[in-house]
Amino acid sequence: MRTQFGWHIIKVTGRDKREIKITDLALKVRASAQTVETAFQKAQDFGYLAKDEGFEKAAENSKYQVLETPEFQKTGSIPGIGQNDAVTNFAFANKLGVISEPIYVRDGVIVIKVSNIREEGVRPLEEVKGVLKSMVIKQKKMEKIREQVNVFYKTLTPSGNIISTAQSNPNLVVQNTGVFKPTDGPSGIGQDQKFIGIALSLKQGELSKPFEGNRGYYIIQLLSKTPFDSMKYNSERESLSAQLLQEKRNHALSDWHTTLREKADIVDHRDKFFR
Repeated sequence: MRTQFGWHIIKVTGRDKREIKITDLALKVRASAQTVETAFQKAQDFGYLAKDEGFEKAAENSKYQVLETPEFQKTGSIPGIGQNDAVTNFAFANKLGVISEPIYVRDGVIVIKVSNIREEGVRPLEEVKGVLKSMVIKQKKMEKIREQVNVFYKTLTPSGNIISTAQSNPNLVVQNTGVFKPTDGPSGIGQDQKFIGIALSLKQGELSKPFEGNRGYYIIQLLSKTPFDSMKYNSERESLSAQLLQEKRNHALSDWHTTLREKADIVDHRDKFFR
C-alpha cells in the first residue's frame, strides 16, 4: 500500500470482534542513482526541444505539466521550490524567455524559463488598489470606533470598575487577559507591542487613556502587577547577556553575508557537478 509517507507492507497478526491488530512496516522509497540519471537525461532532452520548439509547445508534446511560480525576490524562498541558489541565480542572471539547463531541486530535476521580470520601483496603481482600499476602509472604521471609545472613556471614574461599566454597552468587547509577561502575547490581543508597553507603564488599578492597537481601540485597567524579580535576574544575567550577544553576532553575520552576496560577481555551477 502506498501513502504520502512511502510504501507500507501490512501483516495482520490477530483479529477478533472488537479490533484488528496489525504490524506496519514503512519503507521510505528513495530514487536510485540510475533513476536520478535517467530523470536528468529526460530533462536535458526536454531542454533541447524547448529551445527549438518553444517551452510550452515542447511541454505539450512531451506531456509535461508546466507550473509557474509567483514572483519572488533574490534573497527569498521560491514558492513551490524552496531555497535553491541554482534556480535563483539563473532567474536573476538571465533575460526574459531564457531557458535553463536541467537543475536539481529537492523533489527531482526541473527545467525553468524566465517568464516575467519586474524591475525595482513603484508598483502600478492597479496592483495596489485593492490593498489601498482595505487600508482606507480600516482607517475610516478606526475613526468611528475612536469616537465611541472617547465617549465611553468620559463615563469612567478612577475608582470604578471598567469591566462592569463596559458590560452595559453592547458595542464594546470586555475581557480579562489574565496574567502575561512582557514577552508574551496577551490572551485575545496577540503580539501588540503598543498594548504591552502601555500595560507595563500603568500602576495597579490605574486606567489608560484610549489608544489604537493592532486590532482596534483599547482602554486598559491594570488589575495586578508582579514586581521585578531582581534575584532571578542577577542569577541569569550572564546567560542572558551571552544569549543577546550571540543573537547580535548572528544578525551582523547574516547582514554581512547578504551584502557580500549582493555585491559579489559569482557564477554558481554547483548544480552541474553535485547531483
